[in-house]
Amino acid sequence: MKIGAMWRFLLLPAFLAFPCVAKAQFSYTTEQGSATITGYTGSVLNLVIPGSLDGFPVVSIGNQAFTGKQLRSVSIPAGVRSIGQSAFQNCSRLTAINIPETVSNLEGGVFLGCSSLKSITIPSSVTNIGDVAFFESGLTDVTFHQGLKKIGWMAFSGCFTEGMVG
Repeated sequence: MKIGAMWRFLLLPAFLAFPCVAKAQFSYTTEQGSATITGYTGSVLNLVIPGSLDGFPVVSIGNQAFTGKQLRSVSIPAGVRSIGQSAFQNCSRLTAINIPETVSNLEGGVFLGCSSLKSITIPSSVTNIGDVAFFESGLTDVTFHQGLKKIGWMAFSGCFTEGMVG
């Protein structure tokens, strides 16, 4: 009985701290009652970005928020409206990303150097793809919709090389 009580005493602080650790993986700023993710310190490979942080709805992913992380897949929640410059740059293991219909803007360099990203569907809500957005990513298949108004300079340069003769 003493051993069981001792284990509970030792493990209880770890269980209580876990939700704080999960929240601490994301750094963010707030403005007008909403959150922008500005950084990530976690090590999850298949990331589901939360729809809110400490009660603030996540409406954007900031510049360089996930740059260079070893992510394999990312699910972005509905409600996010923009994905900032170089937000996922050099996430070389990224193979899948879910961009919700609420996103209207993909900033420059957003997926630059994501060499494992082979296919993407740009939602119909996206009206702007920034300069070098997918530069030297591994894209071989892209689906666009009629809502797209602007594709930036060299947005897809260095893509679609699979099967090409050099």
